[in-house]
Amino acid sequence: CAVGTTNADPGQSECDRCAIGTYQEEIGSTSCVSCPGLLTTMYQSAYSPKDCVCPAGTYEVLATGLCQSCPEGMDCSEDNTTESAIPPTSLSS
Repeated sequence: CAVGTTNADPGQSECDRCAIGTYQEEIGSTSCVSCPGLLTTMYQSAYSPKDCVCPAGTYEVLATGLCQSCPEGMDCSEDNTTESAIPPTSLSS
């Protein structure tokens, strides 16, 4: 089976996609690896630990690798790190 998929039964010819929140970076693996902590994936069949991101409404603090709740006024909709959580633009009159 390709990366991002597994085959728990060597006699089976079909491969199963890794579920959201898991990944598999090795060809021919029999199980998927869970993302650490609160991290998840945005899609099935993820194939790298780099595909693990904080869920919407949170952002990843790069210094610690932990997910934190999104501060009021920040956009934490997807794949957020401290560098990509964007504050709303201020309109000045």
